[in-house]
Amino acid sequence: MAVNALTPKLVLPLAAVAAVFGLKTALDARRARERPEPSELRLTASLSAGSRVDRAGPSRLPSILPATGNAGVPPENVAPDQIPAALDAADRLPNAFERAARICALMQRWATQDPAAAFQRLQAMPEDDTKWQCVVAVSRIIAGAIPQRVAELLPAIPDGATRSEWVQALAQSWPATDVRAALQWANDLPAGDEKLNALGQIESSWIAQNPGEVATYVGQLPDGATRSEWIGNLAAQWSRTDLNAAIAWANRLDDPGRANAMASIAKTRAMEAPDEAANFVAQLPPGEVQNDAAKVVAGTWALRDPDGAARWALQFSDPDLRDETLRQIVGSWASSADLEGLFDWTRRLPAGPARDTVVAKVVEQTAGILPDSVPGLIGLISDQVKQTQLAEAARGWSRGNPVGAAPW
Repeated sequence: MAVNALTPKLVLPLAAVAAVFGLKTALDARRARERPEPSELRLTASLSAGSRVDRAGPSRLPSILPATGNAGVPPENVAPDQIPAALDAADRLPNAFERAARICALMQRWATQDPAAAFQRLQAMPEDDTKWQCVVAVSRIIAGAIPQRVAELLPAIPDGATRSEWVQALAQSWPATDVRAALQWANDLPAGDEKLNALGQIESSWIAQNPGEVATYVGQLPDGATRSEWIGNLAAQWSRTDLNAAIAWANRLDDPGRANAMASIAKTRAMEAPDEAANFVAQLPPGEVQNDAAKVVAGTWALRDPDGAARWALQFSDPDLRDETLRQIVGSWASSADLEGLFDWTRRLPAGPARDTVVAKVVEQTAGILPDSVPGLIGLISDQVKQTQLAEAARGWSRGNPVGAAPW
């Protein structure tokens, strides 16, 4: 009885729960059928920040979708004719970092597809960090594709980092397609660092491409500083890739061009292999060309190994060349942190004119900073008269006033 009496009371609540559960399931199914697709959700979210959709119908959607929809498309997948709209959409991104990255990526794609249009759009952008980042990203692409157009509009770009970036881009890219046009453009730039840097870049690119052609061009230049600079640079760069060809070309030059070229080759070899450079100089015919090359090698070698450079210079048969080169090496050695090494090497030299030359230069270089070392060094001079002269000069050097230094 008790059980039977309780049964109806339990059945009614369970039925009610079942009815409610069934209604909820039906509602969930309906909501699932009506839920918008993810693309619609993205559109709604993007529109909620600015534009409003007319709920009465979809007539306004076609005019909104191209600009807003492209904001989520990878830049490499945006069609060229849609890039302007995609740039407009990117310009509305709230995050400054994402906005700049998106705009520059789109500009980079546009530069590869339509460099003229990309360049025009870039010029119209406001002068801010985003424009600077885009210039860095696309300048070489555009300059390589339409260098003449960029060169024509360059005077309208104000001085600053943006203009410098375009100049550098032209100097790096233009020589690959028309090096002589690039050279003419650079020569027409206003005097200054910008012009020098552009000419140096074009010159280096041309030498790397065709050193023989550059040699012909250099041969047509009139004597002067410009020709001398071209000769030195061509000799140095060419000798790194084809030493024999560079030497053969240098030997065909008249002096002073020949001496300039040989000195540049010797210096380049000295930076990489001093022993080879010394052998190269030894094979040159005696005279001004060999002397100039020897001094260049000694100076360059002394920066790496002053002891080795000095031992080589001591072997020179020409006393004037030997003494001049030794002074150069001692000057370089004295500017290093190894003064004790310099003093020790000087003391170990055999007595004679070469040691006198070295001692005089060492005293000149060190009297102002280590005056206590001077008397012992002066005592190494074999000639008493020269000792007295050097002591007087040293007193002037130690006071910062090189009176009496003329004999040395």
